[in-house]
Amino acid sequence: MKLATGHLFVTLPLAAAVAACTAHKTTIQTRDGTATVTTTNDDKNVSVQSNEGTMAIGQGVDAAKLGVPVYPGAQTGQPASITTTSGNGTTVIASFTTADAFEKVYAYYKQRLPAGAERMNVNSPNGSVASFQAGVQTAPNAVTVQISSDKPNVTSILITHTTRN
Repeated sequence: MKLATGHLFVTLPLAAAVAACTAHKTTIQTRDGTATVTTTNDDKNVSVQSNEGTMAIGQGVDAAKLGVPVYPGAQTGQPASITTTSGNGTTVIASFTTADAFEKVYAYYKQRLPAGAERMNVNSPNGSVASFQAGVQTAPNAVTVQISSDKPNVTSILITHTTRN
């Protein structure tokens, strides 16, 4: 009996340590089926999976899936990325910020995106915003880059990459 009790005291801390490293999963019943919500232990990433597809929100960004380079030195925003996957395709949205001036970020993307990709560029005393789109939204592969700044030393970058099946 002492061996079993001693074994129990060793097993419980081990189980608690393993649980601390794993994700939390909850399955929800909806009128269309079930959805599984998974949250990492640090609450930095959440995914929802259903029979219609998967959506993931989190702090990690896979730059290879964005379709354009990330501005050098840009830091991920909050949340850093949202990815949705369904039978129709995948959309990845990622946000970044940089202390570089709007004009410098604008020039970087203007040089790297195809000619004619610029859709908007507005500058005012209250801030600046520009938008680029490579490929039409209904194309198999489309990328949108939005740049904005309304504070000194803060330029925001939002990249959306859609691939269709």
